Amino acid sequence: SPDGNYFAVWSERGRLDLNCVEDSLHFYRRQDVEAFLKRSDAGQSIKPVWILNRSDKEGIVINAWRWLRDSSGVAYLEGGGLFSDKRLVLADVRREVVVPLTSTTEGVRTFDVRDRENYVYTAVHKAEREIMRQKAQTEPQSATTIGTGHSLPELLFPDEFEKRGAPPPSSLWAVIKGKRFEVEQDGAPLANAEDLALSPDASSLVTILPVREVPRSWETLYLPPY
Repeated sequence: SPDGNYFAVWSERGRLDLNCVEDSLHFYRRQDVEAFLKRSDAGQSIKPVWILNRSDKEGIVINAWRWLRDSSGVAYLEGGGLFSDKRLVLADVRREVVVPLTSTTEGVRTFDVRDRENYVYTAVHKAEREIMRQKAQTEPQSATTIGTGHSLPELLFPDEFEKRGAPPPSSLWAVIKGKRFEVEQDGAPLANAEDLALSPDASSLVTILPVREVPRSWETLYLPPY
């Protein structure tokens, strides 16, 4: 943890009795580990201060977990499977409770967090995804697929994306000092942001955005290697 008083260990196992995958975060105090290492009798194992267990039909269930800057807990994306919708969750180590930070109507893709009052994330609305899925099922299927504009998972797993429908554009949301709002640019939602990095004081954000219009000059500046 940032204050050096705790550390967490992530593990995953198959639960044959439940036919599911179980992810765990074991939280330990640094002082307990140091005391264990100094003892001559190492027969007794170290007891964690808290064990967080989450299970689902597929792994990984606890995704992209990271400590809050005040070391009070860990934030992570919860949801198993490569194509499942995930939500942003806070695991409070001191109170030993799990608190969702996003609603069940949102599918969170990526996030960055400072504390429970300051974080950013990108998400798609499940209702919009369902509309696009139904529309895709009624449209005639093409014999060929244009790769431009599609992600690598979409091209590698076309059947899975066909069942779910084309993903709608993700929106960028911010919660600053407890106030939630959608981030916009020139009055329009900031769509499909990736790899978020929130500044330490939560006043600025660095991200990667798709190019809206490719400049003609790029055709001569960035020639293909062949």
